[in-house]
Amino acid sequence: MEKEPVRVDPIIVHLGDLGRYQLFYCLIIFVAKFPSAWVTLAHLFVSGKADYYCKDPLDADPCTKGCETADFNRSVFSETIEITFDLTCGRYWLSSLTQSAVMGGIMVGAIVYGILSDNFVIIMEIIGPRYREAISILYQIPFFIGYALLPLFSYYLRDWHHLYLAVSSISFLYLMYACFIYESPRWLFTTGRLNRAISVVETIAKRNGRPAEDLEQILPKMQAAYEQFVSSDTKKTGTIVDLFRTPSLRLNTIVMVYQWLNACMVLYGAAEYISNLGGNIFINVFISGALGIPGCIVCIYMTKYLGRRLSLILSNLVSAICFLVIGCITAFNNVIVMTFAIIGLFGATVTFPNLYLYAGEIFPTVVRTTGVGLCSSVGRIGSMMAPFVTSDLALYSSIIPPLVYGVIAGVGFLLTFLLPETRGRPVPETLEDGEAIRKHQRKPKTEN
Repeated sequence: MEKEPVRVDPIIVHLGDLGRYQLFYCLIIFVAKFPSAWVTLAHLFVSGKADYYCKDPLDADPCTKGCETADFNRSVFSETIEITFDLTCGRYWLSSLTQSAVMGGIMVGAIVYGILSDNFVIIMEIIGPRYREAISILYQIPFFIGYALLPLFSYYLRDWHHLYLAVSSISFLYLMYACFIYESPRWLFTTGRLNRAISVVETIAKRNGRPAEDLEQILPKMQAAYEQFVSSDTKKTGTIVDLFRTPSLRLNTIVMVYQWLNACMVLYGAAEYISNLGGNIFINVFISGALGIPGCIVCIYMTKYLGRRLSLILSNLVSAICFLVIGCITAFNNVIVMTFAIIGLFGATVTFPNLYLYAGEIFPTVVRTTGVGLCSSVGRIGSMMAPFVTSDLALYSSIIPPLVYGVIAGVGFLLTFLLPETRGRPVPETLEDGEAIRKHQRKPKTEN
């Protein structure tokens, strides 16, 4: 059997796996993850639960006509959206709707802008295979650090107006990114913008300190690589329709889309579930956020030595077992429930960064941004559902939320067996490459 030739990466061969400017590029993108955690998860405190009670008479139900005067306990929060807008009794569901609205806005952003650009995809496309998996997963750590720091802001800003103003004002710093962020040279190359791709590669290579003789070879080598690329019988651009046109890519897309819905729903749902378990909400949320840091570190080693698929199988299994145990065994006290919930959330913190890496390796370059944008958009549907599952369905029975999260993670566990392994494989460039991934999963080819 003829050995498959190893294809030279037309971008990384000139940049190196991780030069100093690529590292700087990654760091400034990492910083953007801090405020994204604050905006996404501020709802945990903005809608913080304040006991609603009847003042006159004291023993009356505050939601009945027998209560003359009702009020909120402001010992933890001076003002929440529930207090400001009187989201009590029959209006309680509106509190969950506000978080769903935030996630809906993120989903719209992923649909509108995710097709146009995605910082994570840029990282995937300018980092060489030697460091790609580690950088792709480390990309999530700033999010979890921001998550863990959120209780600190909320502790000193207990009025939701002040908290939202503080975390939202940071977003103005994003305007500076126009000065630092280049378009992905890989995307420019595969979509026919060769001159622009060469210019970006030359700029990054120069800032990486590459020797002058190497810089001189960029133009002729990239031109030769492009001539070979255009002469091949492959489609050079793609749309969202192409993700579903061929059988293997269609199956990979459907499974990956569900995995993102699963990860977002379980991660955000478990975070809110833990914050509602009682005790100190600031400590509960800090623990939830801090768990993501070791989760990302564990994910690096799991994906490196076990592969993407087995790592995803195991992390989904951990989340599924823990939440199903909570839902099926009602005799547990709060400490045991908290313990299982934290372990289940830890599983989700391993799943989440793995999916960024996995999706970036399954979708070919011509539709990678589209594919990741689609996954992110559907993932936000899971995030939108999570508040209703955690808060509203819990009004009917406290076992419903963990059962739902356990089943969702369990389905994710089963579906992962349908995905191909991508560890050690070259990043697919064309739709044909993306379709062929499954054929090579038994014999991964490692690039050094």
